[in-house]
Amino acid sequence: MERFFKRHGISFYPWIPDIFSCRCRSKKKFQDDRKESMPKKNKNILNLEISFGKISLREKAMFANNLAIMLKAGLSISEAFDILEDQMDGKFKKIIGKISKNINSGNPLSKALGLYPKIFSEFFLSSVMAGETSGTLDENLKSIGARYHKQKDLLEKIRAAMVYPLIILFLSFLIGLLLTFWVLPKITSVFSGLHIELPASTRFLIWLAQSVEAYGAQILFVLFFLIIFLFWLARQRFIRPITHYIFLNFPIFSKLIRAKNLALFFRTLAVLLRSGISIDESLAVSGNTLGNYYYQKSIKNIIYDINQGKKLSEALRIQSGYFPKLASGLVMVGERSGNLEEEFFNIAEIYEKEAESRASALSSAVEPILLVIIGFVVGGLALSIITPIYTVTGGIYK
Repeated sequence: MERFFKRHGISFYPWIPDIFSCRCRSKKKFQDDRKESMPKKNKNILNLEISFGKISLREKAMFANNLAIMLKAGLSISEAFDILEDQMDGKFKKIIGKISKNINSGNPLSKALGLYPKIFSEFFLSSVMAGETSGTLDENLKSIGARYHKQKDLLEKIRAAMVYPLIILFLSFLIGLLLTFWVLPKITSVFSGLHIELPASTRFLIWLAQSVEAYGAQILFVLFFLIIFLFWLARQRFIRPITHYIFLNFPIFSKLIRAKNLALFFRTLAVLLRSGISIDESLAVSGNTLGNYYYQKSIKNIIYDINQGKKLSEALRIQSGYFPKLASGLVMVGERSGNLEEEFFNIAEIYEKEAESRASALSSAVEPILLVIIGFVVGGLALSIITPIYTVTGGIYK
């Protein structure tokens, strides 16, 4: 396992700092100001905020859009937050109330939002701080809301395309458990008393049924905790290089994951540039919004190349394994025309449509594969049961 990590230049240890923790030094003052808006780690356990649930992309988009509209209409931030607190429900309502109190005590919006980094990402805070500095806070919030809406729509379409295959997979798993723990023991008990040579598949069913009958509770217990362990393991930082590598190179998922990461990266980059943030800072923040480890690592290399004097299109071309020629070519057009921000939006639109198309194609590809697997299992089970019956009835007629 360590050899896999070393071959890809990955640290085996989960406590290695984030690859984007080092920011470009050219905008040091802006970065220092942003760090001040981030919450300091509090060692007092009594002051730690324990939260359950998650604020959805829809709620974040609605929050940013409504706040932008009210600020553009001429309301103060305090007045706008009083209205927002009435609009929201549940956990978000309480958080907005606390942010409102923080703002009323004299803190800027970016610092008040920075107290909740799990809700308001680095992308959100950077855009807000840039808006406060440039006086375009309402426009920046509007761009944030649009970006969250796009991200929400894309994820919903991908999930919708995967609903049917996942339902089939889940029902197949439940039927498999039902057959294994309740049906098979009753059927195979008939065959175990027959004095005939049973086929290998039938003998396997008898062995499985006897094992389930003897150790059923232990098997369920182990299966339950194995599933929990696998879910826990998949969420750990040190295992992500392996899982991300598999998904990024697995034929069925590869193109969808690449299109999704490219769409999110270029839309975030476009919004940050429109907010007035420099290209190097925008690249770093956009990289942190991506979920794939290898795309993050690739963007770190792009930032390094830009700091060495290369153009963005050249740096993207070097990382051609992650950024196709279409992306680097359109970026080159934007560099020549001086309209880089608009080209980023165009690239994002292209890959959002591709991700939607790939999700639909993935659903269509997975469905027949699942049906073939289910048919194979059911057919094998049927043959294992029917073959001994034919053998017995054939012996009777002889």
